[in-house]
Amino acid sequence: PTMRALPDVPAMELPQDRVNFLYAGRLERVKGVDLLLHAFAQLRSRNISAHLYLAGNGSLENELRAQAHSLGLDNDVTFLGFLSDAPLAAYLRAVDAIVIPSRAEALPVIFTEAARCGTPTVVTNVGDLGTLAREFHTSIVVTPENVEALCRGLIDMARADHSEFRKRMPELLEKFDYGRAAEKLLMDLETTCVRGSVQIAREPLSPPSLLRGESEGAAESHP
Repeated sequence: PTMRALPDVPAMELPQDRVNFLYAGRLERVKGVDLLLHAFAQLRSRNISAHLYLAGNGSLENELRAQAHSLGLDNDVTFLGFLSDAPLAAYLRAVDAIVIPSRAEALPVIFTEAARCGTPTVVTNVGDLGTLAREFHTSIVVTPENVEALCRGLIDMARADHSEFRKRMPELLEKFDYGRAAEKLLMDLETTCVRGSVQIAREPLSPPSLLRGESEGAAESHP
């Protein structure tokens, strides 16, 4: 994914006596927000103090609002609507974790944006999400389309030491720092060219006149 330069804004002020989760993305079936609501309802039924913020819009917004109401989550879920970069950055820096509950996904930008803000994630094992999350240990990875597994992931994140997830976030971000990658590529090419020049200097080609002379001499000695 590309990485936007998120504004350097202070974190949103959120209640600290609960675990704050954020979903940021389109409100469409493929994103699995309906599964997240079911999982979050299970978490709340276990008397874990938590709140879920949903940022984004989409064709399922009214349906998801009705679902949240039917699950008794009116006081536990906040629909934020579409957020521009500044308020999104403020929420990313304020919440305890980002949730990416997708049924199918490549690699959403929010995954790297969360890492830039030092915020761990709960992600489903789809696309490159699970692979990168396990490689860099920035997330809890759960089985996709499994409400029980997602609920367990939320609970584990609520109880986890988040500093462990932050340790390798810089390494993850380097993987997607295309400016640094381009700089490294240029340095590698420069090194290769320098080595090639040294090799050529050590083994100079014979001048064309000598090569012709040697060929003529060889022809005369073998009529």
